[in-house]
Amino acid sequence: MPFLPNVLMCNIDGTQYYSSKKISCEHCLHKEHKTGEKTYSHAVLQGAIMHPDKKQVIPVMPGSDPKYRWK
Repeated sequence: MPFLPNVLMCNIDGTQYYSSKKISCEHCLHKEHKTGEKTYSHAVLQGAIMHPDKKQVIPVMPGSDPKYRWK
């Protein structure tokens, strides 16, 4: 597989890690269904540094500083 020498990839993937129809907080995403029911959730965009020739993957910690949160 051709690859740039001395270059690592940072792959990203989004996931939802919390979901509830009853419990929510001020930072929750919310989805209103056609039935009028609401679902509250939290999601994250997670990165990981990797190389195609290596088995090791280095996860990148998502930011937790409130000043960087989307409003």
